Amino acid sequence: MDSYNTLERVYKPLMDLLHSYPLSWKNQRLFRSLITDYYPIMKMERNLILACVDEQVPHELYEISRLSRIDFNRLTKRVEDSYGYPHDKAFYAIAIWVKAIGVRTDADYETEMARIAEKYSTNNDYDDVSAQRSVYKHGYVEYETLNVGVAITNIVYNNPELIPSNTAIFVPEHIDNKSVIAIRPDALNELRGKGYSTLVVPRTIISIGEKNVKLYMSYESDKPKRLEIFFSLYSYNELDEILDSDVLFGRECENGLSPINFLNIKPLMLHSNYFEVPEDGIWSKGDKFYRYLGDKKTITVRNKEVCEYAFYKSKINKIIFSNECS
Repeated sequence: MDSYNTLERVYKPLMDLLHSYPLSWKNQRLFRSLITDYYPIMKMERNLILACVDEQVPHELYEISRLSRIDFNRLTKRVEDSYGYPHDKAFYAIAIWVKAIGVRTDADYETEMARIAEKYSTNNDYDDVSAQRSVYKHGYVEYETLNVGVAITNIVYNNPELIPSNTAIFVPEHIDNKSVIAIRPDALNELRGKGYSTLVVPRTIISIGEKNVKLYMSYESDKPKRLEIFFSLYSYNELDEILDSDVLFGRECENGLSPINFLNIKPLMLHSNYFEVPEDGIWSKGDKFYRYLGDKKTITVRNKEVCEYAFYKSKINKIIFSNECS
């Protein structure tokens, strides 16, 4: 298949949508509904298009007639960082919008857009036949089964009794008796679209997005509609006996607290944006030692302050404190 024809096949539905509904991308609820009609089977492209809407890419593209290399790379980097996409996939997302709107670019970028479209078209499972679904009382989780666990590809939650902005969504720890180990970049789009801002993921998670280095950074909260992610260090039922670790559920925050403050007071939750990837099982930042999750029985603490619950359920039987520790 010719690369340029492949690219046209991908962006043409979006071009038709924008012709029929010119400003629909400004209304996210309307646009999400329309995009499903225009891309009924190309799920990956649909999610890439929506990612660009979340990042205000169309707004910038409609303001210019020609996209410079610098701006193309800047927009690509924005989507790449926000969703944990590899560079080519983020580039592909921008390319779909560039061609659909009709923004001009350099000739070599035209060639590159066609090449990447061909690459993803060849490897894309348009029918998503491998997707499985686990249904719960107020929603469902779509997932794919890996050799060592389960990767979540989509999360849908709808409980009319809860206010999304004040509700934390808890991701199951196990599905089909397998550990949930990964959350794909597009899995959180539905939650973001409905206004949920807080997510708790289980202790089994090892990857969010397509870059492991983005594990704790893929969905930072410095922009509207970003999800704050908390990592549960133990099963949810150890936090609260009424919580089930293997069920998708929402928990409205109590006592007027925001989701972040509500979860911060819990001894088993750690806010992802506060930490870098733990080294040797040590969760720490700056002068504070927050939690130890390693297997050692003896550990040396060099931080100035050790927080409550730092050694909760650890195997530690000897702690060596430096002179600076309080």
